[in-house]
Amino acid sequence: MQLNEKIKFFRHSKGLTQEQMAEKLGITPVAYSNIERGETNVSMKRLEEIATVMETNILDLLSLGEKNVLVLNGDTKNSLYCFLQNVNFSEKQDVLPFEIQKLHLVIEQQAKQISILEEEIKHFKEIIELLKR
Repeated sequence: MQLNEKIKFFRHSKGLTQEQMAEKLGITPVAYSNIERGETNVSMKRLEEIATVMETNILDLLSLGEKNVLVLNGDTKNSLYCFLQNVNFSEKQDVLPFEIQKLHLVIEQQAKQISILEEEIKHFKEIIELLKR
C-alpha cells in the first residue's frame, strides 16, 4: 500500500471527507486531493499534520510494508526540508542507476552549498572580530 493510499484509508476510517481534511490541514481541497492521488510529495511536516488530524502516529502511516525514501532538499532559504517518496523497488530496477546518479549530483550540490555557507561563516566571524576592536 502506497503512502497516499494509506492516507486515504485512514481518512475513510475516520469518516472524513477530503474537504474536511483539507480544511483541518489549512489547504485547498485540490491540494489535499493531490496528496491522496499521489501526485504530490508529502513533506514530513504535512505528514505529521495529517497524522494528528487522523489521531494516529506518523509511524502508522509509514509502516505498512512498502519502502519509503526520505529525501532531503533545500528550499528557497537554503534550509533543509524533507519529504517522503514511496518507492516500489521491484518496479524501478531499471531506473535505479539513473536515480543513484541523480542522488550523487544532489549530494555534490549540497556539498558545494555547505562549502559556501562555511565560507560565509568565516567571513562573518572576521567581521565580528573587526567590530569588537
